[in-house]
Amino acid sequence: MNMWNYSNPGWYFITICTKGDESFFGEIRNGIMGLNEIGIIINNIWNNIPEHFEGVVLDRFVVMPNHVHGIVVIGDNSTTIVGDAGGVDGGMVGGMVGDADLRPLRNPPTQHGLRPLRNPPTQHGLRPLRNPPTQPDKMLLPKIIHGFKSTVSRQINRQFPDNNFEWHRSYYDHIIRHHKALDNIRDYIYYNPVMWNRDRNNDFN
Repeated sequence: MNMWNYSNPGWYFITICTKGDESFFGEIRNGIMGLNEIGIIINNIWNNIPEHFEGVVLDRFVVMPNHVHGIVVIGDNSTTIVGDAGGVDGGMVGGMVGDADLRPLRNPPTQHGLRPLRNPPTQHGLRPLRNPPTQPDKMLLPKIIHGFKSTVSRQINRQFPDNNFEWHRSYYDHIIRHHKALDNIRDYIYYNPVMWNRDRNNDFN
């Protein structure tokens, strides 16, 4: 089966969940995520990813009670975004976006919720390569996610052995193929706590 080469320069939307969607990382009150000690560990280890992987930068990220969403950029933050037709978009996407830099939304979230992503995180629909890699586990993105998950698990289980923390065995990825998708995904991540009461990963639903 053909596979996308996850060492290719590009922008990747990642979702990682806890086993059984169990909430370990804190709680959301009035649309604001409050991190507990475990959530702070998650946040710090994620932000340290570029120190361990050359040519990798991070964009928008959020820790939720039982999962994380983040954008990983392989290359650097001027890497072009893969185009829908297999080419690249005309411009560069420059700079990591901080909270103070978030542009106003054309359609801000309301009590009825954010507009849905056209292409939610999935493992399907990837553009095939002519010469697919033979060892997908050796590709860069899986190495990054494996390193993050294993480092988090070791630290949490060392500091909080009674919590029996475990990740879901896999993760979800989505290749960001154009600028509009990037904007939508950044908004989705940033406003995820606001929409927690409608989130399928909310174990109180």
